[in-house]
Amino acid sequence: MQAAPMVSVGVDAADRNARNSSTGTSRWLAATSLPCKDATALSEVLAFLRAWASPTFDVVVNVFDRGDADGGDLLLPHSTCGSQLLAAGASRVSYMAGFKTLFWRDALTAEVVASYDWIWLFDCDLRISPRLFQLTELEHWMGASGASIAQPSVLPASRDGRAGRGAHFTRSGVSSDCLVRAVPYVEQMTPIFRREAFMLLAAALRRVPEDRLGSDSGLETLWCALAATTFPSRPACVVVTPLSVVHMNTHTIRRYDKNEREHYFNPKVNLLPYLAKYFDAEVRSACIGLGRGLYANMTGADNRKMPSLCAALVPPIGAARWNELRTMGGAAPNSISTAAGCWGLDQGLD
Repeated sequence: MQAAPMVSVGVDAADRNARNSSTGTSRWLAATSLPCKDATALSEVLAFLRAWASPTFDVVVNVFDRGDADGGDLLLPHSTCGSQLLAAGASRVSYMAGFKTLFWRDALTAEVVASYDWIWLFDCDLRISPRLFQLTELEHWMGASGASIAQPSVLPASRDGRAGRGAHFTRSGVSSDCLVRAVPYVEQMTPIFRREAFMLLAAALRRVPEDRLGSDSGLETLWCALAATTFPSRPACVVVTPLSVVHMNTHTIRRYDKNEREHYFNPKVNLLPYLAKYFDAEVRSACIGLGRGLYANMTGADNRKMPSLCAALVPPIGAARWNELRTMGGAAPNSISTAAGCWGLDQGLD
């Protein structure tokens, strides 16, 4: 395969040195999956590797289109795409066909992640620059909030591009008294987990039949639900607004998954109905708590939206009861947020 042209993301030596010295004793594992035939995705992942890979920051990459792989799901340093990724700093390159959820399940096992403090799952169409995102700041705000799972805010690549879901997942309306906000879900494109929170996801994925892992529907809520019910003394999920990634929105799934509509719209194989049925206790507990607490802190259009798994519970809970819980306010059960659901400069002072 001909090498894809590189796209500059504004990373210079000063950025790289500052970022590499920022993690201290923390160990990070980042993981992404891409089609090597997608030149934009390959450019972004190569740029990410060159900017971020270090002795304390490992990156594993899965190539799901087997365009130039000539073997099984093994490390293939002689493949054109694989050799580029390894040369740029990837710790490992695998060739697993299928959606990213299968890669997460099979490659990011409990044994693999056991030696890391933080696990970061990121989509291949994100531009992640040290000018917008710093590991020290992420670790700082995770310490200040105590959250189990976080995501940075998501910026569009252009003025009319797609950013994060709703105002609370962008930099819109940010203020110094609410830089970090408890949220009902964390988007699938860039969740960051404490190791113990990721272990919950790894165990959950092993419970799901393989034919349901062609989509990620509902995971944005499930991992927050698992964290909320397992670690009731800490916030489950937050968005760290001052730290951002850029969504290039290359429609990778639509372009490279010929079964996308089947996986997302057929209830017999879509992941969401399975999660709603077989993770009912965890999801129900967290969603009721979210309705009482976090949704009271969200405004405008966001306050009228429920994450997909919580929406699936509307018939059992009752729409009227959901609306009542959603507008009650107050602290949520399981202590999944602070009273205000925000952490600002006063809480984040060293």
